[in-house]
Order: sequence, then structure tokens, then C-alpha cells
Amino acid sequence: MKIILINISGKESFNRLTKRRQCQKCGQLIPWVGEFKKCDKCSGELITRPDDKMEVIEKRLEEYKKETIPSINYYKKRGRLIKINGEQSIENVFKDILKAIKM
Repeated sequence: MKIILINISGKESFNRLTKRRQCQKCGQLIPWVGEFKKCDKCSGELITRPDDKMEVIEKRLEEYKKETIPSINYYKKRGRLIKINGEQSIENVFKDILKAIKM
């Protein structure tokens, strides 16, 4: 069994989380792409989720360091971890995952 980690830096994670919005009407998550208008699905208003506030994100990233990194290291030491660069395009992340699972 292999474990796939879609890896992004803490800085990138923080940037993505502080910039995304959620449609108040239908709940769709919308990444920041330079400007926000209305939801492209239902034209609902876009809001910042309570768990995407700066202080909450900082706490989540600290929990990640304490709780998740030890598991990542466990699988890495056993040669079972496959790291995928999550800071590239969605299409390239998908291609890399497909390559990894065909091993």
C-alpha cells in the first residue's frame, strides 16, 4: 500500500485558505482568481467561511504540524509515501497522481 501526499507549503496553504470564498446560497467553494463576483453556479453572495479566518488557519496549520507530520514521516521512512507537488496546476497534479498509482 502506498500513501499519496499532495504537498503544498504552509505559505501556499495559508494563501489559498485566506483567499477562498463560499457561496452563502449553495455552499460552493470558490478559489480566488483575481476578483470575486457572485457564485457562478447560483449567483449567490460570496462570504469568507469562519474557519478560513487568519487566526483559525494558523491554529489548523499548527495542528497539522503536530498531528499529521509524524504520520507522513512514518510512511516516508517505510518507503510508502508518494509526494505530489500540489502547487502546480490541477491538471498536472492529476497527471502526477495517475503516474504514481500506475507504479
